Amino acid sequence: MLRLLRTSAQTQYRLACVLAAVVGSGLARGAAGQEIERYFSLGAPGYGTTPGVTVLSRPRPAYEPAGIRVGDFIIYGNAAEAVGYDSNPTGESQARPSLLEQTQADVRVQSDWGRNSLNLAGGVNNWRYPAQPQQSTTDWNVKLGGTYDIGRNQIGLDLSHVTAAETPRDLNNPLLTAPVPYSVNTGRVGYTMQFGQFALIPGAEFDAWRYSNTEQDGVPIVLNYQSRNTVTGSLVGRYQASDRRSLLVIVRGMHDHFVSPLPDLPNRDYNGVDFLVGAEYDTGGVWRYRVLAGYQTRLYASSAFQTLSGPTAEANVIWQPTGLTTVTASALHTIAESPLTINTSYTLTQGRVTIDHELRRNVLLQARAEIDTAVYPENAGHATLWTAGASATWLMNRRLRLIASYDYSTRLSGASSYVENVALLRLGFAL
Repeated sequence: MLRLLRTSAQTQYRLACVLAAVVGSGLARGAAGQEIERYFSLGAPGYGTTPGVTVLSRPRPAYEPAGIRVGDFIIYGNAAEAVGYDSNPTGESQARPSLLEQTQADVRVQSDWGRNSLNLAGGVNNWRYPAQPQQSTTDWNVKLGGTYDIGRNQIGLDLSHVTAAETPRDLNNPLLTAPVPYSVNTGRVGYTMQFGQFALIPGAEFDAWRYSNTEQDGVPIVLNYQSRNTVTGSLVGRYQASDRRSLLVIVRGMHDHFVSPLPDLPNRDYNGVDFLVGAEYDTGGVWRYRVLAGYQTRLYASSAFQTLSGPTAEANVIWQPTGLTTVTASALHTIAESPLTINTSYTLTQGRVTIDHELRRNVLLQARAEIDTAVYPENAGHATLWTAGASATWLMNRRLRLIASYDYSTRLSGASSYVENVALLRLGFAL
Protein backbone atom coordinates (compact mmCIF):
# COMPACT_ATOMS: atom_id res chain seq x y z
CA MET A 1 0.00 0.00 0.00
CA LEU A 2 1.30 3.43 -0.85
CA ARG A 3 1.60 5.37 2.39
CA LEU A 4 0.77 9.04 2.09
CA LEU A 5 2.44 9.83 5.39
CA ARG A 6 5.83 8.15 5.66
CA THR A 7 7.75 7.47 8.84
CA SER A 8 11.17 5.91 9.27
CA ALA A 9 11.62 2.15 8.96
CA GLN A 10 12.26 1.80 12.68
CA THR A 11 9.17 3.82 13.58
CA GLN A 12 6.97 1.72 11.28
CA TYR A 13 8.34 -1.45 12.80
CA ARG A 14 7.96 -0.11 16.36
CA LEU A 15 4.29 0.60 15.72
CA ALA A 16 3.77 -2.90 14.35
CA CYS A 17 5.60 -4.57 17.25
CA VAL A 18 3.77 -2.72 20.01
CA LEU A 19 0.39 -3.13 18.32
CA ALA A 20 0.98 -6.85 17.90
CA ALA A 21 2.09 -7.20 21.50
CA VAL A 22 -0.87 -5.35 22.95
CA VAL A 23 -3.79 -6.19 20.67
CA GLY A 24 -2.56 -9.33 18.91
CA SER A 25 -4.45 -11.41 21.43
CA GLY A 26 -7.81 -9.98 20.35
CA LEU A 27 -10.04 -12.41 18.48
CA ALA A 28 -12.57 -10.00 16.99
CA ARG A 29 -13.74 -11.38 13.68
CA GLY A 30 -15.53 -8.42 12.19
CA ALA A 31 -14.45 -6.26 9.27
CA ALA A 32 -11.08 -6.31 7.65
CA GLY A 33 -8.64 -3.38 7.83
CA GLN A 34 -10.32 0.00 7.73
CA GLU A 35 -9.87 2.42 4.84
CA ILE A 36 -8.85 5.28 7.10
CA GLU A 37 -5.59 3.49 7.92
CA ARG A 38 -4.58 3.73 4.25
CA TYR A 39 -4.63 7.50 4.25
CA PHE A 40 -3.74 8.64 7.77
CA SER A 41 -0.90 7.67 10.10
CA LEU A 42 -1.63 5.57 13.21
CA GLY A 43 0.25 7.88 15.55
CA ALA A 44 2.99 10.48 15.47
CA PRO A 45 6.52 9.30 16.28
CA GLY A 46 8.17 11.23 19.08
CA TYR A 47 9.28 11.21 22.69
CA GLY A 48 7.65 11.78 26.06
CA THR A 49 4.29 13.52 25.90
CA THR A 50 4.90 15.43 22.67
CA PRO A 51 1.55 16.37 21.05
CA GLY A 52 0.25 13.60 18.83
CA VAL A 53 2.37 10.85 20.40
CA THR A 54 0.14 8.00 21.56
CA VAL A 55 0.86 5.25 24.07
CA LEU A 56 1.47 2.81 21.21
CA SER A 57 3.64 5.08 19.03
CA ARG A 58 5.89 6.33 21.83
CA PRO A 59 9.50 5.05 21.47
CA ARG A 60 10.90 3.00 24.34
CA PRO A 61 14.63 2.80 23.53
CA ALA A 62 15.47 0.45 26.41
CA TYR A 63 12.86 -2.09 25.26
CA GLU A 64 12.95 -1.86 21.47
CA PRO A 65 14.57 -4.66 19.41
CA ALA A 66 17.61 -3.38 17.53
CA GLY A 67 17.33 -5.80 14.63
CA ILE A 68 20.26 -7.22 12.67
CA ARG A 69 22.03 -5.06 10.11
CA VAL A 70 23.23 -6.70 6.89
CA GLY A 71 24.75 -4.09 4.61
CA ASP A 72 22.10 -1.51 3.79
CA PHE A 73 19.29 -3.66 5.18
CA ILE A 74 17.97 -4.25 8.69
CA ILE A 75 16.28 -7.53 9.63
CA TYR A 76 13.61 -7.51 12.32
CA GLY A 77 11.87 -10.58 13.65
CA ASN A 78 9.32 -11.68 16.22
CA ALA A 79 8.27 -15.09 17.52
CA ALA A 80 5.72 -15.94 20.21
CA GLU A 81 4.20 -18.97 21.87
CA ALA A 82 0.90 -18.80 23.73
CA VAL A 83 -1.19 -21.20 25.78
CA GLY A 84 -4.69 -20.72 27.07
CA TYR A 85 -8.34 -21.76 27.04
CA ASP A 86 -11.16 -21.31 24.53
CA SER A 87 -14.69 -21.96 25.79
CA ASN A 88 -16.23 -22.39 22.32
CA PRO A 89 -13.84 -22.83 19.35
CA THR A 90 -16.64 -24.37 17.24
CA GLY A 91 -18.89 -21.30 17.49
CA GLU A 92 -21.95 -23.36 18.44
CA SER A 93 -24.82 -22.59 20.77
CA GLN A 94 -23.81 -25.70 22.75
CA ALA A 95 -20.19 -24.93 23.60
CA ARG A 96 -17.43 -27.55 23.40
CA PRO A 97 -14.33 -26.05 25.09
CA SER A 98 -10.68 -26.78 24.41
CA LEU A 99 -7.21 -25.83 25.52
CA LEU A 100 -5.63 -23.39 23.07
CA GLU A 101 -2.08 -23.16 21.76
CA GLN A 102 -0.74 -20.49 19.43
CA THR A 103 2.58 -20.21 17.60
CA GLN A 104 3.30 -16.95 15.83
CA ALA A 105 6.34 -15.65 13.94
CA ASP A 106 7.12 -12.85 11.51
CA VAL A 107 10.17 -11.33 9.85
CA ARG A 108 10.78 -8.05 8.07
CA VAL A 109 13.74 -7.00 5.94
CA GLN A 110 13.83 -3.21 5.51
CA SER A 111 16.22 -1.09 3.47
CA ASP A 112 18.02 1.78 5.18
CA TRP A 113 18.62 4.11 2.26
CA GLY A 114 18.47 7.88 2.16
CA ARG A 115 16.17 7.73 -0.89
CA ASN A 116 13.92 4.96 -2.20
CA SER A 117 12.96 1.90 -0.14
CA LEU A 118 12.58 -1.84 -0.43
CA ASN A 119 11.09 -4.23 2.11
CA LEU A 120 10.17 -7.88 2.35
CA ALA A 121 7.94 -9.19 5.13
CA GLY A 122 6.30 -12.47 6.02
CA GLY A 123 4.55 -14.14 8.91
CA VAL A 124 2.80 -17.28 10.08
CA ASN A 125 0.15 -17.77 12.78
CA ASN A 126 -0.89 -21.26 13.90
CA TRP A 127 -3.86 -21.90 16.24
CA ARG A 128 -4.22 -25.39 17.74
CA TYR A 129 -7.17 -26.79 19.73
CA PRO A 130 -6.19 -30.22 21.22
CA ALA A 131 -9.80 -31.11 22.14
CA GLN A 132 -11.19 -29.81 18.82
CA PRO A 133 -8.38 -30.44 16.28
CA GLN A 134 -10.67 -29.78 13.30
CA GLN A 135 -10.82 -26.11 14.40
CA SER A 136 -7.04 -25.64 14.12
CA THR A 137 -5.81 -23.17 11.49
CA THR A 138 -2.54 -21.93 10.02
CA ASP A 139 -2.53 -18.47 8.44
CA TRP A 140 0.47 -17.03 6.63
CA ASN A 141 1.39 -14.04 4.53
CA VAL A 142 4.26 -12.60 2.51
CA LYS A 143 4.70 -9.12 1.08
CA LEU A 144 7.23 -7.39 -1.18
CA GLY A 145 7.03 -3.63 -1.49
CA GLY A 146 9.04 -0.57 -2.25
CA THR A 147 9.12 3.05 -3.32
CA TYR A 148 11.20 4.90 -5.91
CA ASP A 149 11.69 8.65 -5.71
CA ILE A 150 11.60 10.68 -8.90
CA GLY A 151 12.48 14.21 -7.87
CA ARG A 152 9.77 15.23 -5.41
CA ASN A 153 7.44 12.54 -6.73
CA GLN A 154 7.31 8.89 -5.71
CA ILE A 155 6.08 5.62 -7.19
CA GLY A 156 5.11 2.77 -4.85
CA LEU A 157 4.51 -0.90 -5.57
CA ASP A 158 3.27 -3.74 -3.33
CA LEU A 159 2.85 -7.45 -4.08
CA SER A 160 1.38 -9.69 -1.40
CA HIS A 161 -0.10 -13.09 -0.68
CA VAL A 162 -2.35 -13.95 2.28
CA THR A 163 -3.67 -17.36 3.29
CA ALA A 164 -6.36 -17.17 5.98
CA ALA A 165 -9.53 -19.07 6.90
CA GLU A 166 -13.27 -18.60 7.12
CA THR A 167 -14.40 -19.94 10.49
CA PRO A 168 -17.72 -20.87 12.12
CA ARG A 169 -17.25 -17.86 14.43
CA ASP A 170 -17.08 -15.13 11.78
CA LEU A 171 -19.61 -12.33 11.60
CA ASN A 172 -20.88 -13.79 8.33
CA ASN A 173 -21.14 -17.52 8.96
CA PRO A 174 -21.80 -19.63 5.85
CA LEU A 175 -22.96 -22.49 8.10
CA LEU A 176 -19.48 -23.96 8.50
CA THR A 177 -18.60 -26.46 11.23
CA ALA A 178 -14.82 -26.02 10.84
CA PRO A 179 -12.45 -23.46 9.30
CA VAL A 180 -11.88 -23.45 5.54
CA PRO A 181 -8.75 -21.78 4.07
CA TYR A 182 -8.85 -19.13 1.36
CA SER A 183 -6.16 -16.99 -0.27
CA VAL A 184 -5.79 -13.44 -1.54
CA ASN A 185 -3.12 -12.32 -4.02
CA THR A 186 -2.77 -8.55 -4.34
CA GLY A 187 -0.83 -6.14 -6.52
CA ARG A 188 -0.91 -2.37 -5.92
CA VAL A 189 0.77 0.55 -7.64
CA GLY A 190 0.50 4.25 -6.90
CA TYR A 191 2.23 7.41 -8.04
CA THR A 192 2.43 10.45 -5.75
CA MET A 193 2.85 13.79 -7.52
CA GLN A 194 3.75 16.67 -5.21
CA PHE A 195 2.73 20.25 -5.94
CA GLY A 196 3.79 22.15 -2.84
CA GLN A 197 1.32 21.28 -0.08
CA PHE A 198 -0.94 19.50 -2.57
CA ALA A 199 -0.45 15.91 -3.78
CA LEU A 200 -2.24 13.97 -6.50
CA ILE A 201 -2.07 10.16 -6.27
CA PRO A 202 -3.44 7.94 -9.05
CA GLY A 203 -3.40 4.24 -8.20
CA ALA A 204 -4.48 0.79 -9.32
CA GLU A 205 -5.04 -2.49 -7.46
CA PHE A 206 -5.76 -6.08 -8.45
CA ASP A 207 -7.01 -8.65 -5.92
CA ALA A 208 -7.51 -12.36 -6.64
CA TRP A 209 -9.65 -14.07 -3.96
CA ARG A 210 -9.71 -17.86 -4.11
CA TYR A 211 -11.93 -20.26 -2.13
CA SER A 212 -12.03 -24.07 -2.29
CA ASN A 213 -14.88 -26.52 -1.81
CA THR A 214 -14.67 -28.89 1.15
CA GLU A 215 -16.56 -31.56 3.07
CA GLN A 216 -17.62 -31.28 6.71
CA ASP A 217 -19.38 -33.99 8.72
CA GLY A 218 -19.82 -35.95 5.49
CA VAL A 219 -21.65 -33.05 3.83
CA PRO A 220 -20.15 -31.31 0.74
CA ILE A 221 -19.63 -27.57 1.30
CA VAL A 222 -19.45 -25.46 -1.88
CA LEU A 223 -17.47 -22.25 -1.37
CA ASN A 224 -15.64 -21.62 -4.64
CA TYR A 225 -18.52 -19.42 -5.84
CA GLN A 226 -16.92 -16.71 -3.67
CA SER A 227 -13.73 -16.74 -5.80
CA ARG A 228 -13.38 -13.44 -7.61
CA ASN A 229 -11.03 -10.99 -9.27
CA THR A 230 -11.32 -7.36 -8.24
CA VAL A 231 -9.84 -4.49 -10.25
CA THR A 232 -9.81 -1.04 -8.63
CA GLY A 233 -8.67 2.30 -10.00
CA SER A 234 -8.41 5.33 -7.74
CA LEU A 235 -7.47 8.98 -7.71
CA VAL A 236 -6.63 10.74 -4.45
CA GLY A 237 -6.14 14.46 -3.98
CA ARG A 238 -4.50 15.54 -0.72
CA TYR A 239 -3.88 18.98 0.76
CA GLN A 240 -1.38 18.84 3.64
CA ALA A 241 -1.69 21.97 5.79
CA SER A 242 0.64 20.52 8.48
CA ASP A 243 1.90 17.16 9.76
CA ARG A 244 -1.53 16.24 11.15
CA ARG A 245 -3.91 18.63 9.43
CA SER A 246 -5.00 17.66 5.93
CA LEU A 247 -7.89 17.33 3.49
CA LEU A 248 -8.61 14.45 1.07
CA VAL A 249 -10.78 13.79 -1.97
CA ILE A 250 -10.96 10.16 -3.18
CA VAL A 251 -12.64 8.73 -6.28
CA ARG A 252 -12.61 4.97 -6.89
CA GLY A 253 -14.02 2.71 -9.54
CA MET A 254 -14.05 -1.09 -9.25
CA HIS A 255 -15.13 -4.23 -11.06
CA ASP A 256 -15.73 -7.60 -9.39
CA HIS A 257 -15.76 -10.73 -11.57
CA PHE A 258 -16.71 -14.04 -9.92
CA VAL A 259 -14.66 -16.74 -11.63
CA SER A 260 -16.55 -19.88 -10.49
CA PRO A 261 -20.27 -19.07 -10.62
CA LEU A 262 -22.80 -21.60 -9.43
CA PRO A 263 -24.86 -23.12 -12.27
CA ASP A 264 -28.42 -21.87 -12.66
CA LEU A 265 -27.85 -19.00 -10.21
CA PRO A 266 -27.68 -15.27 -11.07
CA ASN A 267 -24.40 -13.66 -12.14
CA ARG A 268 -22.81 -11.99 -9.08
CA ASP A 269 -20.47 -9.66 -11.07
CA TYR A 270 -20.79 -5.95 -10.36
CA ASN A 271 -19.33 -2.51 -11.02
CA GLY A 272 -18.93 -0.01 -8.22
CA VAL A 273 -18.10 3.66 -7.69
CA ASP A 274 -17.00 5.33 -4.44
CA PHE A 275 -16.65 9.06 -3.80
CA LEU A 276 -15.14 10.12 -0.48
CA VAL A 277 -13.94 13.30 1.16
CA GLY A 278 -11.77 13.23 4.26
CA ALA A 279 -10.15 15.43 6.84
CA GLU A 280 -7.62 15.09 9.63
CA TYR A 281 -7.36 17.66 12.39
CA ASP A 282 -5.14 17.75 15.47
CA THR A 283 -6.07 20.28 18.15
CA GLY A 284 -2.56 20.26 19.59
CA GLY A 285 -2.26 16.98 21.44
CA VAL A 286 -5.42 16.26 23.45
CA TRP A 287 -7.79 15.56 20.54
CA ARG A 288 -7.19 14.27 17.05
CA TYR A 289 -9.98 13.73 14.50
CA ARG A 290 -9.90 11.75 11.24
CA VAL A 291 -12.94 11.22 9.04
CA LEU A 292 -13.82 9.85 5.59
CA ALA A 293 -17.36 10.23 4.26
CA GLY A 294 -19.07 9.89 0.92
CA TYR A 295 -21.32 7.74 -1.23
CA GLN A 296 -21.05 4.20 -2.63
CA THR A 297 -22.96 2.32 -5.31
CA ARG A 298 -22.86 -1.28 -6.56
CA LEU A 299 -24.54 -2.10 -9.88
CA TYR A 300 -24.91 -5.84 -10.50
CA ALA A 301 -24.78 -7.67 -13.84
CA SER A 302 -27.92 -9.63 -12.95
CA SER A 303 -31.29 -7.99 -12.35
CA ALA A 304 -31.83 -10.60 -9.62
CA PHE A 305 -29.67 -8.42 -7.36
CA GLN A 306 -30.95 -5.02 -6.41
CA THR A 307 -28.58 -2.06 -6.91
CA LEU A 308 -27.02 -1.32 -3.55
CA SER A 309 -26.22 2.33 -2.90
CA GLY A 310 -25.91 4.57 0.11
CA PRO A 311 -23.72 6.79 2.23
CA THR A 312 -20.42 5.54 3.58
CA ALA A 313 -18.48 6.99 6.49
CA GLU A 314 -15.53 6.21 8.67
CA ALA A 315 -14.31 8.21 11.64
CA ASN A 316 -11.50 7.91 14.14
CA VAL A 317 -11.07 10.04 17.26
CA ILE A 318 -8.01 9.95 19.50
CA TRP A 319 -8.26 11.49 22.97
CA GLN A 320 -5.19 11.82 25.19
CA PRO A 321 -6.37 13.00 28.61
CA THR A 322 -2.81 12.49 29.90
CA GLY A 323 0.55 11.62 28.36
CA LEU A 324 0.14 8.07 29.65
CA THR A 325 -3.39 7.28 28.43
CA THR A 326 -4.78 7.13 24.90
CA VAL A 327 -8.47 6.56 24.10
CA THR A 328 -9.28 5.69 20.49
CA ALA A 329 -12.84 5.49 19.17
CA SER A 330 -13.73 4.55 15.60
CA ALA A 331 -16.87 4.00 13.53
CA LEU A 332 -17.42 2.52 10.07
CA HIS A 333 -20.42 2.24 7.73
CA THR A 334 -19.81 0.68 4.31
CA ILE A 335 -20.73 -1.97 1.73
CA ALA A 336 -18.92 -5.31 2.15
CA GLU A 337 -18.78 -8.65 0.32
CA SER A 338 -21.16 -11.41 1.42
CA PRO A 339 -20.37 -15.15 1.56
CA LEU A 340 -24.07 -16.01 1.09
CA THR A 341 -25.42 -17.14 -2.28
CA ILE A 342 -28.62 -15.14 -1.96
CA ASN A 343 -26.79 -11.81 -1.51
CA THR A 344 -23.54 -10.68 -3.06
CA SER A 345 -23.07 -7.68 -0.74
CA TYR A 346 -24.34 -6.33 2.57
CA THR A 347 -24.14 -3.18 4.67
CA LEU A 348 -21.55 -3.30 7.46
CA THR A 349 -21.66 -1.01 10.51
CA GLN A 350 -18.85 -1.14 13.05
CA GLY A 351 -18.01 0.68 16.28
CA ARG A 352 -14.84 0.27 18.34
CA VAL A 353 -13.34 1.79 21.51
CA THR A 354 -9.82 1.08 22.78
CA ILE A 355 -8.13 2.41 25.91
CA ASP A 356 -4.33 2.11 26.17
CA HIS A 357 -2.53 3.02 29.39
CA GLU A 358 1.18 3.09 30.17
CA LEU A 359 1.34 1.89 33.78
CA ARG A 360 5.12 1.92 33.58
CA ARG A 361 7.44 2.52 30.65
CA ASN A 362 7.55 -1.26 30.13
CA VAL A 363 4.06 -2.22 31.35
CA LEU A 364 1.16 -1.49 28.98
CA LEU A 365 -2.53 -2.07 29.72
CA GLN A 366 -5.39 -2.19 27.25
CA ALA A 367 -9.19 -2.49 27.35
CA ARG A 368 -11.26 -2.77 24.16
CA ALA A 369 -14.81 -3.27 22.91
CA GLU A 370 -16.30 -3.61 19.43
CA ILE A 371 -19.61 -4.21 17.71
CA ASP A 372 -20.02 -5.34 14.08
CA THR A 373 -23.44 -5.55 12.41
CA ALA A 374 -24.20 -6.99 8.97
CA VAL A 375 -27.54 -6.08 7.39
CA TYR A 376 -28.53 -7.91 4.21
CA PRO A 377 -30.65 -6.28 1.50
CA GLU A 378 -34.21 -7.27 0.62
CA ASN A 379 -35.00 -8.19 4.26
CA ALA A 380 -32.61 -11.17 4.15
CA GLY A 381 -31.73 -10.82 7.84
CA HIS A 382 -28.83 -9.50 9.90
CA ALA A 383 -26.08 -10.62 12.27
CA THR A 384 -24.29 -8.84 15.12
CA LEU A 385 -20.92 -9.69 16.65
CA TRP A 386 -19.97 -8.18 20.03
CA THR A 387 -16.40 -8.43 21.31
CA ALA A 388 -14.66 -7.11 24.42
CA GLY A 389 -11.31 -7.79 26.00
CA ALA A 390 -8.37 -6.68 28.07
CA SER A 391 -4.63 -7.32 28.04
CA ALA A 392 -1.47 -6.53 29.97
CA THR A 393 1.94 -6.44 28.26
CA TRP A 394 5.23 -6.62 30.16
CA LEU A 395 8.23 -5.57 28.06
CA MET A 396 10.86 -7.52 29.97
CA ASN A 397 13.81 -6.33 27.87
CA ARG A 398 14.67 -5.72 24.22
CA ARG A 399 14.10 -9.37 23.38
CA LEU A 400 11.34 -10.69 25.62
CA ARG A 401 7.75 -9.65 26.33
CA LEU A 402 4.95 -11.36 28.25
CA ILE A 403 1.29 -10.73 27.41
CA ALA A 404 -1.77 -11.88 29.35
CA SER A 405 -5.15 -11.38 27.67
CA TYR A 406 -8.85 -12.18 27.95
CA ASP A 407 -11.45 -11.83 25.17
CA TYR A 408 -15.22 -12.28 25.13
CA SER A 409 -17.27 -12.69 21.92
CA THR A 410 -20.93 -13.27 21.19
CA ARG A 411 -22.72 -13.44 17.85
CA LEU A 412 -26.45 -12.76 17.64
CA SER A 413 -27.73 -14.41 14.45
CA GLY A 414 -30.70 -16.61 15.22
CA ALA A 415 -29.93 -20.33 15.37
CA SER A 416 -26.21 -19.71 14.74
CA SER A 417 -25.74 -17.47 17.80
CA TYR A 418 -22.92 -18.33 20.19
CA VAL A 419 -20.81 -17.10 23.14
CA GLU A 420 -17.03 -17.52 23.44
CA ASN A 421 -14.42 -16.75 26.13
CA VAL A 422 -10.69 -16.89 25.40
CA ALA A 423 -7.82 -16.51 27.89
CA LEU A 424 -4.19 -16.53 26.73
CA LEU A 425 -0.70 -16.16 28.17
CA ARG A 426 1.87 -15.33 25.47
CA LEU A 427 5.67 -15.16 25.63
CA GLY A 428 7.26 -13.26 22.74
CA PHE A 429 10.84 -12.96 21.49
CA ALA A 430 12.18 -10.23 19.17
CA LEU A 431 15.42 -9.85 17.24
